[in-house]
Amino acid sequence: MKVEIRVGEKTIACLRGENLREVLMRHDIISPYHHSGWGICKGALSCGTCTVKLTGSVMDMRTNRVENKLGDPCLSCKIKVEGNLHLEFLNGAL
Repeated sequence: MKVEIRVGEKTIACLRGENLREVLMRHDIISPYHHSGWGICKGALSCGTCTVKLTGSVMDMRTNRVENKLGDPCLSCKIKVEGNLHLEFLNGAL
């Protein structure tokens, strides 16, 4: 099932269950080198360089629970998209 992600004025589509960071990289919204290289954690899901503010339905990969976020900060590398989302970057950069 396809869902939509709104990032600023841009809307992209992905499949339900996809990893949010991978979707953002695929659509050139962030690069693998976003912020501080590949990330201080080198993909270990702990540095915070991919943090976004989310509104919508997601699955937190740490708890395997679907949650409704209301502007909450989240690590995009730890999130699976479950429904339509609106997101922004905490530092305002894309």
